[in-house]
Order: sequence, then C-alpha cells, then structure tokens
Amino acid sequence: STTNSSPARNANLPISTPSCAKPATSSASWASTSKAGPVR
Repeated sequence: STTNSSPARNANLPISTPSCAKPATSSASWASTSKAGPVR
C-alpha cells in the first residue's frame, strides 16, 4: 500500500509544490497551473 502510494503521491507533489521543489516536473505543471490561476 505504502509503496504504491509513494509514487502516486510523488507525482502529485510536484504539481502542488512550487517549481522550486522540482523544476523539471513542476515546469510542465507550473505552466498548467498558470492557466488555471496565478502561481507564486
């Protein structure tokens, strides 16, 4: 359960966390979030 949740949560983390956490993964997410609303 924890092992399966780990990767799933990890993928969701970068989307919620700022680009500072993961510039590579957040880069795409940041742009996507920017469309929805202004991000820090």
